[in-house]
Amino acid sequence: GSVLCAAPALLSRIGQPETPEALADRPCISYAQLGGKTWTLSGPDRTVRVDVAGPLQTNEAYLLLRAALEGIGIVILPAFAAAPHIANGDLVHLLRGWKPAELSLYALYASRRNLPATTRAFLDFVADKIGGSALFRSG
Repeated sequence: GSVLCAAPALLSRIGQPETPEALADRPCISYAQLGGKTWTLSGPDRTVRVDVAGPLQTNEAYLLLRAALEGIGIVILPAFAAAPHIANGDLVHLLRGWKPAELSLYALYASRRNLPATTRAFLDFVADKIGGSALFRSG
């Protein structure tokens, strides 16, 4: 799963958002391929789509993390990437009752007929590693 988070220094300047709608008024760093400037968050009783704006939009995951740690904006990060920084206090997990839209991963190939054994082995390996890893399971 993913988490919404920000650096404590940023939150001391802009305040902590209490609702998803409050994100529209705060600087956000967006990952262009995961919703871009529109974030979808699911809560206990509704799902909200929020248009966000901020100083940075990127397709580079490492840059997204570094910018969040530098206090440039609020960000949605994979839980496994954010967890150590939340644990040591460099990032704060925001809106804990709300979950960002999940990322799906697909493998596309022309046909199962005559699928090379190496391709089948690779797909099985990836599915086993990702599907079996606590890092990639929501919860």
